[in-house]
Amino acid sequence: MSRATRNGFLYAVSRWDALAQAGAEIAWARCGVLQLVAERDQGDIADIAAQGFPCDYAQFLDRDQAEIRAGCRLSSGGWWFSGGGWMRPLSLLAAQLAPGGSHARGAPAPTLHAGTAVHAIERRGRDWHALAADGRTIAAAPVLVLANSNDLTRLAGVAQPLQQIRGQISYVPAANLRAPQVVLTGNGYVLPASDGLVVAGSTYDRDDDDPEPRLQSHQSNLQRVAQMLPDALCQADAGALDGAVGFRCVAPDRMPLVGAMPDLAAARAQKAALSGAHLADLPRLPGLYCASAYASRGLVWSELAGEMLASMIEGEPLPLEVDLAAALDPGRFLLKQARRGRL
Repeated sequence: MSRATRNGFLYAVSRWDALAQAGAEIAWARCGVLQLVAERDQGDIADIAAQGFPCDYAQFLDRDQAEIRAGCRLSSGGWWFSGGGWMRPLSLLAAQLAPGGSHARGAPAPTLHAGTAVHAIERRGRDWHALAADGRTIAAAPVLVLANSNDLTRLAGVAQPLQQIRGQISYVPAANLRAPQVVLTGNGYVLPASDGLVVAGSTYDRDDDDPEPRLQSHQSNLQRVAQMLPDALCQADAGALDGAVGFRCVAPDRMPLVGAMPDLAAARAQKAALSGAHLADLPRLPGLYCASAYASRGLVWSELAGEMLASMIEGEPLPLEVDLAAALDPGRFLLKQARRGRL
């Protein structure tokens, strides 16, 4: 998990820098991220830090040092990531979808079918078809990437259900909260003030599909702020706050799913031959890939996932070590079942 997250973070930042240098307008601020560590765990963490991370990647700061970075009193010290920050994801999406890259070299521009529901997918000849409820083809191509979060297993299975976990964030008026000058994380997170608001979150609500912000979740977010920022002097009325709700897609091992989709039917038909199989032995659905189950790390992992898929599709070397790529492989759950004779 740590290696995959570190790779994803470093690749994502380099990609965003390249987009910005190419003229893309991305709303982000590399103000630094401070991940608080409970006092009882700081001895162990200090030993890990002593092993030597590059200072421009991560440093362990005691509480006094951390408070200087954050510009406010904190409950503890923690890890300082100087290259981290916050971003408005919609601005990144716009930058990624803007014409460029292959389009600039003469390839046709991509067509975005926003707000269009895909009822099913079907392979016809060499092409995958995304189908509407009436059977109409919305789009077709030899390669299809499922990047549809919790909806993934409705269209193609990975031999394991995925969990949907609700998360609510709260928008606190900056006048009502003394915010840190860096991104602060711990049992939740608080962002620096921007446009008169401080974003605080996030709840982690299992078995809850309520898409609307609610009072109880705002109260929980304010409690998280108080735990991280003892002197925050938060005077916000939870009942008057605005917020937003999203749903994380989480695999049982909390690792993302990135790679070629397994062929469950073919695997079950040849289950006897797969009892001692490896990932390379699993049957795959030709031309079908996925990028999903980012849990709480969508921005950290999605750029690297895109590069991995491009490498797989084009037959290029992968940007990750083999063991890390295997840990992300969407066939890993099927492989485990095959080895245990449970197909």
